[in-house]
Amino acid sequence: MAKRRSVRQTSSRKKSTRGGGSSGWKKSTGLAALLIFFIILLWVFMIYKTFFQPNSGMPGIKNFPFQFMTEDAKEPFEIVADTDDPKRPRAPFIIQEGENKGKIAWEAWVCRNPLCPYRKKFNKPFVFPNVIKYYKDRHEAGKPLQPTPEEMKAMEEKGEMMMFDGIDMSQCPVCKKYKKDAFQTDRYNTDKGLQLLEERRKKLKEAQENK
Repeated sequence: MAKRRSVRQTSSRKKSTRGGGSSGWKKSTGLAALLIFFIILLWVFMIYKTFFQPNSGMPGIKNFPFQFMTEDAKEPFEIVADTDDPKRPRAPFIIQEGENKGKIAWEAWVCRNPLCPYRKKFNKPFVFPNVIKYYKDRHEAGKPLQPTPEEMKAMEEKGEMMMFDGIDMSQCPVCKKYKKDAFQTDRYNTDKGLQLLEERRKKLKEAQENK
């Protein structure tokens, strides 16, 4: 009987030891997960602080010449605003005054393809409005450009997404029309805008080097 009790006690001790080890492992895993979470949180905060928060160490650009176009325009028009101004115009938006009142202002984009037929003919890059069909269809239907919260909820319930099936960002309309190979396109900036962007890039580089 004494031997049996001893075996049982030994067995219970082993179980207790195993249980304690498992509990300790769970605790250490939980602490590690918590530590990783706080590291990620700190990392996200630092990115926000550095790149997104207004008036942080990252300098904005004063009086930047933003370029927009209506769909039927031959040349872009300019709106000067600070880059970190939350109230600055962001395409697409409805023009409220002037000869283009009621039309949509789109971002002006430019083709970088050296073999673009437009460039070869006119000796300058093709600048075009970045028309997004989703917003254009809404405007033509008499709806506001941005979907309402009710519409967003209905789309979410149906599993639908806003489809930006406008211009192919990898190819300009002229290159596409003449079946040229896809080439880089990006936002159009004037020489003044490019100069301001380059000055800002240099300032950022200097700030990073001085940290």
